[in-house]
Amino acid sequence: MTQPSVQSSRSSVHSSGLALAALLLLSLALRLPAYFIPHVENDEQIYQTLADKVARDPLDYSLRGTELLDHLPREIYDTPLYERPPLFVFVLAAFRGVLGEAWGILVPVLAGTLTLLATYAVARELYGSELALRSAAIASLCPLLLFCSVRILIDASLVLLVTTTVWLCLVATRKRSTGLFAATGVVLGLTLLTKETGLLVAPVCLFALFREGPRREKARFLVPLALGALATAAPWYLHVYSVLGTFVVWRSSISPEYMERFPFIREIALRPWHFYASNLALCAPVYVLGWIEGLDQARRKLVSTELVWGAAFLLPLTWLGMRGGGYQTRYLLPAVPAFAILAARALQGRGRWLWFAALVFLALGLLTGIMNSLMSKPADLMPLHELVRAR
Repeated sequence: MTQPSVQSSRSSVHSSGLALAALLLLSLALRLPAYFIPHVENDEQIYQTLADKVARDPLDYSLRGTELLDHLPREIYDTPLYERPPLFVFVLAAFRGVLGEAWGILVPVLAGTLTLLATYAVARELYGSELALRSAAIASLCPLLLFCSVRILIDASLVLLVTTTVWLCLVATRKRSTGLFAATGVVLGLTLLTKETGLLVAPVCLFALFREGPRREKARFLVPLALGALATAAPWYLHVYSVLGTFVVWRSSISPEYMERFPFIREIALRPWHFYASNLALCAPVYVLGWIEGLDQARRKLVSTELVWGAAFLLPLTWLGMRGGGYQTRYLLPAVPAFAILAARALQGRGRWLWFAALVFLALGLLTGIMNSLMSKPADLMPLHELVRAR
């Protein structure tokens, strides 16, 4: 009786592996057309310009001395150091240096595809391979993830590192491994070297560590976790402090003068009150399904790792946006894997018709993402490179 059971289990694992591989290849193929579209959105131009500069001089991480700076607000960008941490720019410079400038797009493309693998790994650690595969499939349909992984932006790299941090922490907790907690700290440090908001994953790690079992015994693992993160990220932030006199460059609000000069900035700073819910529902349907599961958990007085993860990013960044600190939907991308897992749990055990309706809903969102990411490109109405060329 045992042998057929083992064979059935192996067959199931093999089938899940093939399905996951097919999902990753399909998602990669969907993103590869990004090579053929122009990457001229403002932030894309900034990151490519910075990559060109650090390729020539790794210590020259600023926009000073570039034509691009003439078309940006100097009170923000005319600084000895660019305002965001440097990891993404240096990886972008490495890819462009080895493969050619046009292939820098591979950085977000690969990050977006690997995020699906990382989502699968987290969900499998929590709930097993069947729900993990469904979670990865739901994440693959997210238009927000597609958009950020076909543009030269930091967000796809950030979500990959956030998801990998959560996965490593879960594995380290299960194995009670000091070395794995140190590795978790290193990846957390890399997350902080990508964007400061990566720090929001730290509460998720703490919850994953202490959610069950003897807490006093587990507290000792905080030391390698913290040391790994500090050893990786602290040198950069100390350098920022030595140059700028502050550890983090962060604007809690946007000045009226800045909004007057740049109408687009006014739009992202002065959102209507309903935008923070309605826009997510329209642009990324995975959030709606995730909210359903989150509300159900709240009703049952349950708290899951993925619920803490989603809330850790959704709540503070929404609050910052509502206070006028600037908000774009892509800032919430690190929460997408968590909401994909929540959505998979919401649909678990449901009938085929509900699954079909959910997939149609998600597929429509993906179609919107394809239209906006690879075709119409509405954000490119005033590309900075055209202004530079016209000088």
